[in-house]
Amino acid sequence: QGHTCTHCGNSVESDCCEQRSISFSSNSNWEGVFILVRFLTCSVFTNWTHMASTVDFRTHVDQSCRYSEEFVNIYYDCMDKKRRNLTRLYLDKATLVWNGNAVSGQDALGEFFESLPSSEFQVHTLDCQPVHEQATQGQTTLLVVTAGSVKFDGNKQRYFNQNFLLTAQASPSSDQPVWKIASDCFRFQDWAS
Repeated sequence: QGHTCTHCGNSVESDCCEQRSISFSSNSNWEGVFILVRFLTCSVFTNWTHMASTVDFRTHVDQSCRYSEEFVNIYYDCMDKKRRNLTRLYLDKATLVWNGNAVSGQDALGEFFESLPSSEFQVHTLDCQPVHEQATQGQTTLLVVTAGSVKFDGNKQRYFNQNFLLTAQASPSSDQPVWKIASDCFRFQDWAS
């Protein structure tokens, strides 16, 4: 049943940002963030509904959710317990932006992760969506957004937000893709008192 999206004005034949956005209490610190998430979600969903494909849109979204949940479980388990393996989740030329500081390449990422104190991450929210292939030159890509809390050894617990762009890589031993991080942006969410 089609309708017009109130965020972008496009005619939408299936789910759009209005149905897919996460509901949070009205909080001025989050309002702008979720307007952006709604816009991005709507843009992606609107483009996918108009795309001719042998696999329907809902299947793409369901697969994206499943892959994203699996990825998030593996990523934060590695971060907390197997950090030496964490760089295996990144492409060779991946970039991490950690609170505004950029780190690129496998060696630099490995050194950076080893320099962090031990951690305990708790993911409170997860959002994901497929990125339209026209925006990624045909590369199957997912946008994964997490938020939660983390306690680094010797420090107080803090809130964080992390965004990943994951790309599907062919697996030599399976018909399922291997998801690698192309871009990662981590930021602490410190609230003004």
